[in-house]
Amino acid sequence: MSAAPEPKAQVIALDPKASPVEFRRLADDAILVSPGLEGPTLAKLGNFIAAAARRLERAHLTVWDDEPAWKRAAEGRAQGVAALSDRRAEYIREKTPQPIETYTVFGRDGGVTYERNFRDWPLTDLDVAPLTD
Repeated sequence: MSAAPEPKAQVIALDPKASPVEFRRLADDAILVSPGLEGPTLAKLGNFIAAAARRLERAHLTVWDDEPAWKRAAEGRAQGVAALSDRRAEYIREKTPQPIETYTVFGRDGGVTYERNFRDWPLTDLDVAPLTD
């Protein structure tokens, strides 16, 4: 007997007018932001994404700052750390017996610069930063 296929991630409905960051939708699971964004601004974007996804069972969204790099990765042509250096953040939500809800911000080298587990407490000042400057 084979295992049931995993349910497909739902699309997070994001209102560009309410976002703390300008973005453009690349695909159901990816958005494009300005290349100059840094950690605190990307962290605010994570709070915005989490709020928009709060009623979804399963969601996945990556944040990119280079559209050609995203296309290469989506087509499976990108490899190694260089392939992910333009992926700036990733949001994952799964309501399962062991729920997951994380938002990770990546540096230019592909390393993690900020990670938020929405299931952990207490929150830091950055986690509860207002969505507007």
